[in-house]
Amino acid sequence: MNNVGIITIRETSVARGDVVLIEPFDPAKSGGIPNPERFAGRVVFRDGTSMLTVETPKQFADANGFRYLGKPDHIATNPDITFRVQTFDLAEAQKRNPDFKPEREFASRLIWGRGGPNESKLLQNDRATVEAVVLLGQQDRSDPSAGRAHAAKPAPK
Repeated sequence: MNNVGIITIRETSVARGDVVLIEPFDPAKSGGIPNPERFAGRVVFRDGTSMLTVETPKQFADANGFRYLGKPDHIATNPDITFRVQTFDLAEAQKRNPDFKPEREFASRLIWGRGGPNESKLLQNDRATVEAVVLLGQQDRSDPSAGRAHAAKPAPK
């Protein structure tokens, strides 16, 4: 029997509610992982830990009923998690941390939990797009391959 409350990642069962999001994995930045090219995504858990998966975020979203935010971020989010979205202001971020020099231009910040360390992610998509896809479950209009928004699978009773 397939339990919708359980997700299998590389032969490991995890509670669906413990998965926050899936982001792309870059093998070039793997830091010594053997055969890093076999992985396509990084699963982020509520407790701040993560696990690599062979699935892309899009494949993971399709297989598990997660919401997919396409170009340029390519992340899948768990519709069962309470997220918040803020506009990202680089000048304000650099006031708090003058050494912060991002590799890309970010437009929004996705927050979960208390918003502490390992409980947020900077995104390139604008705030309105992130709100529409992640908070409201609408189709990502910037990614025609998204097909449709992913509705939450019902929680087990």
